[in-house]
Amino acid sequence: MELEIKAKVDDLNPVIKKLAEINAKLTKTSSQKDVYFSPPGKDFAGTKKYYLRIRFGAEASLDYHIVHSDIETEEHEVKIQNPEKMKEILVDLGFRIDCTVEKERSIYETEQFFIMVDKVNSLGNFVEIEAKTDKVFINDIFKMMETLNLRREELVKGRGYPDMIMEKNKTRYF
Repeated sequence: MELEIKAKVDDLNPVIKKLAEINAKLTKTSSQKDVYFSPPGKDFAGTKKYYLRIRFGAEASLDYHIVHSDIETEEHEVKIQNPEKMKEILVDLGFRIDCTVEKERSIYETEQFFIMVDKVNSLGNFVEIEAKTDKVFINDIFKMMETLNLRREELVKGRGYPDMIMEKNKTRYF
């Protein structure tokens, strides 16, 4: 079970400056391409509850997420060697591509948190705060949010990047 929050921000510079002030360590930067699918006979798109994706890149994976609340998500992930071939297999089996999300991601770490700074194509800038261990609680995440000067009204509730992309593109799911 993963605990995390996501906030949409206009300007990432103050957040990055604050991360430096609290000695958060930049551990990784990457370009990510995520392709989201619905299985045959089911429609994950627009449910805001189920996500099946292939993440392309150096650490390619097939991921299935079940959203339990705005903060809790059950994640099942497996590394794959050939994401393009996995995509081909899923499509051949009747899985439908719902959307593609492309982003630039920087990952910072503190003792308790992973903090992802994302620039998502066609959506804008986001900051995700994720608990590193099960000893981190929801209140701890909100305290980190306040430390980074993120406001509660900036929180993205009940929608992942694919939901926002499909909503923006006004696909048939919204």
